Amino acid sequence: MAGPLKRKIALAVLAFALLAMAAEAWRLQTVYHANALMADLLAGQDRPVGGREAQPVPVLLARALYLARHERVEDAKELLDWLDGQGDTQAKARASYNLGTLYLRLALDKIEASQAEQAVPLAALAKQAYRRALQWEPSYWDAKFNFEIALRLLPEMDQVSNGDEPEPEDAQPKALWTKVPGFPRGQP
Repeated sequence: MAGPLKRKIALAVLAFALLAMAAEAWRLQTVYHANALMADLLAGQDRPVGGREAQPVPVLLARALYLARHERVEDAKELLDWLDGQGDTQAKARASYNLGTLYLRLALDKIEASQAEQAVPLAALAKQAYRRALQWEPSYWDAKFNFEIALRLLPEMDQVSNGDEPEPEDAQPKALWTKVPGFPRGQP
């Protein structure tokens, strides 16, 4: 009686092991396909990724980078906006960072084309995206660096004047000795 019971247990364990092996093979095939798709997109080959929900976040990030690099900015912005709320914190930080980089690149292009007033909202959107990336991943160095660039860019653009408005009197530099009491003007 113990023989048939042992045989049934052994067959059940074998069946379970085969099912687990098949599931792992399916998962490995999916990972292999996703890696091949990402490699093609990052190499500059246009590969459709299908539905957003069907693909892992890294594949969709690679697709967004492909779209941004090939001047399909609106498609890239739409995909990155959607990705901003998907996946784990690292994936969300990457999506926010890439969205900020896209906006920053557009702002710099506008500045180079002498369209500073159109670059201001793009730089503000870039700063907002970098802030979100740093909220998700505070140690993300690339986001910190680009956030600093966006911060430096926006104040410089605020100071750009078309020459029509007069400068306020407070903007005139004053001599330092008028600010520090008790120091004489000249030599003692």
